[in-house]
Amino acid sequence: MFALVLLSNSSRELDRIFTYKVPENLLETVKVGSRVIVPFGMGNNRIDGYVVALKESIDGNFRTKNIYQLLDDEVNLSTEQLEMIKYLKRTYLCTYYEALQVVIPPGTKLKKELYYVPAKKKIVKILKLNEAEVVEYVNKKKYVSEKEILEHLSNVDSKVLKKMVKNKWITEVPRFIRDANQLFRLVARRNFEHDEMEKILGKIPASYKSQRKVLEFFLENHSEEVSTLSQKLGVSRGVFDRLKELGIIEVERESKFRYPYEISEKNPAELELTKSQKSIVDDIMERWEIGDYQSLIKGITGSGKTYIYLELMKRFLILEKQSIILVPEIALTSQLVKKVMEYFGDQVAVLHSKLSIGERYDQFRGIMTGKYKIIIGARSGIFAPVSKLGLIVIDEEHESSYKSDSNPKYLTHDLARYLSKYHKGALVLGSATPSVESYYENIEGDGKLYKLTERFNNLELPETKIIDMRKELNSGNDGVFSRDLLKAMKDNLSKKEQTIIFINRKGYANFVSCKECGSVIKCPKCDIALVYHDYNNTGTCNYCDYRIHIPEICPTCESDNMSFVGLGTERVMNELKRLFPEARLERMDSVTTSKKNSVDEIVSKMENNEIDILVGTKMVAKGFNFENVTLVGVVAADMMLNFPDYKSSESTFQLITQVAGRAGRFGKKGMCILQTYEPDDYAIVTSKNHDYETFYKYEISMRRTFGYPPFKYIANILVISENDNGARNGISRIYNGLKKVVDSQNFVESIELYQPTPASIEKINNKYRWQVILKYSKLDQKKIRDIIKYVCISNRDKLIDDKKAYLSLDLNSISFL
Repeated sequence: MFALVLLSNSSRELDRIFTYKVPENLLETVKVGSRVIVPFGMGNNRIDGYVVALKESIDGNFRTKNIYQLLDDEVNLSTEQLEMIKYLKRTYLCTYYEALQVVIPPGTKLKKELYYVPAKKKIVKILKLNEAEVVEYVNKKKYVSEKEILEHLSNVDSKVLKKMVKNKWITEVPRFIRDANQLFRLVARRNFEHDEMEKILGKIPASYKSQRKVLEFFLENHSEEVSTLSQKLGVSRGVFDRLKELGIIEVERESKFRYPYEISEKNPAELELTKSQKSIVDDIMERWEIGDYQSLIKGITGSGKTYIYLELMKRFLILEKQSIILVPEIALTSQLVKKVMEYFGDQVAVLHSKLSIGERYDQFRGIMTGKYKIIIGARSGIFAPVSKLGLIVIDEEHESSYKSDSNPKYLTHDLARYLSKYHKGALVLGSATPSVESYYENIEGDGKLYKLTERFNNLELPETKIIDMRKELNSGNDGVFSRDLLKAMKDNLSKKEQTIIFINRKGYANFVSCKECGSVIKCPKCDIALVYHDYNNTGTCNYCDYRIHIPEICPTCESDNMSFVGLGTERVMNELKRLFPEARLERMDSVTTSKKNSVDEIVSKMENNEIDILVGTKMVAKGFNFENVTLVGVVAADMMLNFPDYKSSESTFQLITQVAGRAGRFGKKGMCILQTYEPDDYAIVTSKNHDYETFYKYEISMRRTFGYPPFKYIANILVISENDNGARNGISRIYNGLKKVVDSQNFVESIELYQPTPASIEKINNKYRWQVILKYSKLDQKKIRDIIKYVCISNRDKLIDDKKAYLSLDLNSISFL
């Protein structure tokens, strides 16, 4: 028997499947998906990998090595996960290793520790003193770790041990240990039903108080963890052992799951859906039954999309199916997570990076074993190892965080469609402001569009007012806030109602420049200005985290006329402190929410009316439901409009509409004030009216004219190098290689291949970035993938001289930034 093994190694040279022989002692236990340790390369080197296939025989006459060890691991790869790895490699042209890393659960990464045992043969050579000490120590211990030897023998290092292994004076035995350890618990269970237990209790003497306490507990209960019951009843572990010897109870070792959340004890209210909500749920279920899986729910802010998700989860749970609910960021959607856990309790797994490695490992383990039926996660939650998938929900589906920015550069929607077809499960996208691509697909292609046009309980959308900041400036107001917004904030404070102020920039100022010579203080490692933070007088790079104290004197011309340009959350906060010294203010951005639970603390304060004005970046637009928020102020509504990206208008519309929707969600009248220097732009005007359909008509017309998604796909090929010429020359050769092949092919529709250019940010962390962009039709998708694979992967080493250069392939780019 032979095993085809995918090695857990990042080297591009090893990006293929290797063949190993299955030794006789493992023939019955090695399965497809098993995790194994195999010999690789010279000497005693060992590496872990996964069995992707088993064969009775192999073609050719070549020598194969035996599998060294089968890991007794609960977390092996399922057939579904192996198919996902193949799909990722095929679709995104990543390596097997890159695909494997996103699929395997956290906590399963192996650390190799070296142990030593005595040599099999007698040593005849005269050894040096330190070598003799090692032999004596290993012979005495029989099995000892490298760490222990180095701690006890001061004149020995790793080089000495390697030499001794090579000369066969000691034998090296590698041991592989997971990042996360599996926990176990002892559980006691009664062996008899209530009536029989009562008879047994009657025979236990009154003096045996501890035994009687335990038996009295088991009259009404079937099982309990030994440590919990021991502490609760005040009895020793020996009592359980004695009752086990008597055959009254059974004590067994069970796997224990770390669960990082508190389960609500109260029963949630029954879901009461509106007529339109129930109609959507019923239709989705009916279409699912006949194999029509994809849906988009476009519901205005506050229309109750969450209740539709909850009802769908409930129905699939009845059918014994699992559900995956994806959100842009777990920390910023805590209210949704809380609501789901309220309804489904300990059947819910929540996956996010703030959990400990052991907690994340146990969440995945629980999903694999079927313990958890509902999985909530951010983007990576799509890789949850479900076996009975019935439903995938992508909430706030328009968010850019659903696109991976590292290999494999997948779009979560694509993987959700793949899994939906694979498992025959329903896929539901939801948003008040759907991406143009999703909206187009669900009205022109696959899927069905549902609309929720009214807020829950018939509440009104907030009234939105546009303030032309050019007129404010001309009338003498050069401050951060317009007169209308200042008055509205004063009124809100007097009514004891809450306000959210949105500015999509952190820090005090966007950059620092000299008024005399015009020079800007930039990051020396990146092609970008430093963001100024007033609280510690530092300039910070948002890409590499470089920091300096901002000088009072210009480093270029030595002028002291320095200027702080632009607005950020910190400056807005300082202005509010000056204007409203009595108000309770809070800031929500990546600086103030870097600590664990900091977002939850701010949300709790808002819910308890302990904050009057909350200032924040786009974090404050993420689906929060605050009862007393009646005013939203958007300080610079046009900030994103002029970004060099085809999605800039869409992003502006989405952010304004989403943040405006935080106001007036619980009966009180809401108001949103937009401050802008471009009041006539269609993204601003349509967001004022919450008019997605009109915005879509403008936007889809522009995309059709200029050939942007959904009409054309965009591939972005980047060469990144520490040497500017290395990156430039590499991308030029790739462009020439692509052009040669493209010109020789017959495409269904025309392909646009653009000349090499520096990336929008030319240098990040001392690495230069040059790019080639292609636009191509959906019909040419497979052919383009094959061409990029041939030029950029098969011929990479011929085209890129710089051996340290990194090649980045994004075959479905959603941004030029």
